Amino acid sequence: MQLSEAISYLHNIYIKRELVPFDDIPTVLKKDFWKFMYGATVSKNSNGDICANSEDFNAWYNKLIIHGIDILDDEYRTADFTV
Repeated sequence: MQLSEAISYLHNIYIKRELVPFDDIPTVLKKDFWKFMYGATVSKNSNGDICANSEDFNAWYNKLIIHGIDILDDEYRTADFTV
């Protein structure tokens, strides 16, 4: 998944305002997400998936849009992106 596709995908999650399974975060952004979520409260959904609450996810999404990405997955670090 390209970075621009990942951001678009995250926007769809953002507008739902529901629990967000960690596995739903695109690979290219997982490290940044984990860094942001460090120390945050998590819960499990009915499927047993570890999830971020919508407020924390939305705060992370807003950080991505306003301030950018702190950590990219290594395979994407040298790629040329147009967002």
